[in-house]
Amino acid sequence: MNMRNSVLLLFSLLCCILSAQGQTLSSNLSQLDFGQKNELSFDSLEVVVRNPLNRTVQIIDILFFDTYGSPAFSTPTKSYSIAEGDSQKIKVYFQVRHNVAHNSEMLILTDSDRGSLSIDLTGQGIYSKNYYSSTRNKEEEALKSALKSRLAQGYIQLSYNQARDNMYMVIDNWKENGRGSAENKTVGAYTGRVASPYSNRSQAQVNFQFDTEHIFPQGRFSQNLPMRSDIFHLTTTWSSANSTRGNLNFGNVTSADWQNGGSKRGNGVFEPRDEQKGRNARAMFYFVVRYQNYQSHMTTSEENVLRQWHKDFPPDDIDRKRNEDIFGVQGNRNPFIDYPQLLERISSIRSNSTAPNELSIFLSENLIDYDTVFAQNNEVYQYVIVNDGNQDLQLSNLSLADSYLEFLDNSGANLSLAPGESHSLKIRLRAPANSNLQSSLNFETNVSGQEQISIPINAISVGANSIQEEFEANYKLEVYPNPASKQLTINFKEGQEEIIYVGLYSLKGKEVKAERSLRIGMQSILSLEGLPAGYYLLRFKTDSHTGVRKIQIF
Repeated sequence: MNMRNSVLLLFSLLCCILSAQGQTLSSNLSQLDFGQKNELSFDSLEVVVRNPLNRTVQIIDILFFDTYGSPAFSTPTKSYSIAEGDSQKIKVYFQVRHNVAHNSEMLILTDSDRGSLSIDLTGQGIYSKNYYSSTRNKEEEALKSALKSRLAQGYIQLSYNQARDNMYMVIDNWKENGRGSAENKTVGAYTGRVASPYSNRSQAQVNFQFDTEHIFPQGRFSQNLPMRSDIFHLTTTWSSANSTRGNLNFGNVTSADWQNGGSKRGNGVFEPRDEQKGRNARAMFYFVVRYQNYQSHMTTSEENVLRQWHKDFPPDDIDRKRNEDIFGVQGNRNPFIDYPQLLERISSIRSNSTAPNELSIFLSENLIDYDTVFAQNNEVYQYVIVNDGNQDLQLSNLSLADSYLEFLDNSGANLSLAPGESHSLKIRLRAPANSNLQSSLNFETNVSGQEQISIPINAISVGANSIQEEFEANYKLEVYPNPASKQLTINFKEGQEEIIYVGLYSLKGKEVKAERSLRIGMQSILSLEGLPAGYYLLRFKTDSHTGVRKIQIF
């Protein structure tokens, strides 16, 4: 085979290999649908991600987006290395916290210069306790209304005496409720004061000065039934602590004028001991949702404090046992004990609840960087936009600043992106020869403060015909051995210019060996010590020509 045919064959093979850079990561599925799952399951599905590029691609992160404050989808591993032409199975888990329809995205970020990959994730959350089936896919006032109706269904109204007898003799009696006492025993909620032993409720009240605390003050609803006897907001307490609290709102005390057993009163509010804070919060939420916020007793500041207590002191086994015991005699449940996360779907307990409008946009990268490309090659970058708010995201007037860039598959058309959805902009580059490109992707949104978005686009192009041009100009370049392990010998036997500059670069255009000058007719040895195995670009230039040779290090 003569030199010219060898050159043409090399040129064809090199262009073929580098044309693979125009592709992006792909997956066997565009969507993972988990179907119906409840909070007790931990299900998984797999997606296969393929690397069509002629180099190893690192998955540097896998992002998931929140559903009411936390993601329902996850993966055990967020970084992978995918060799050229290889594929990687990624396991995705779906764990439900809310009985709502989940529609989100898995965004796969890589070190590749061809963009990111987004996979749609869907699944319907349900609750294992069918008692709450009417709350499915509801939030805010619709959820409060569904809870109010459900808590009234099957409700057994007790007299006040019946309610208190159940509390003192069974529900809050440590001998009967599994908390470990040989005798009848109850403990004051606010002070930890003990009443024991006793034979009946009256004896406990008289002998130990105990009373029944209405966590939502009964004076606000004129001591009317059924509110007065609803055990979910009743608790046993020392009479002195009961009267000290009175009708005060709950809050954090900064300067106490009374304290006992960890509870405090001061600056116009009452703060129960830590053991009782979460329980009081859930009792208040239950009461207001079940009935109403009588006389606007629950204030905004109190609700904020109660929400924090609910978070800091979540339900424990004692709370769950009490919930079951009350269900046994009263016929309804406290939803904020069964599913504390329901509160995340209600913006306001005390008043009309409306989710704040959240217009939000997430961009896969702040820079579109093609790195090194061959002129006139079709190089495609996949840029992902995610709507991670709760309102439709409007994308309009999408444009690319230069004619050598274009959108593929109509991906640059105006569109409305629903919450939880993503859109991939496929941007093709056909670069002019031998240039350092600086352009931009521009578009408009309806997100406040981000109405105008401009994403820089960079690329370095080398002439597609440069190798052929160099040989035809009789530089008679020799590069050997190729593949190489320790060193390269570079020799320009003939040429029109006296000096040629040579540098070694990664396929992404990063300099790995500093540029050096060579003279025509003189051999140069390039050390490859310390360089990882893989493919590299040997780039050379003179005053009038630019060329490139692909080499392999093993």
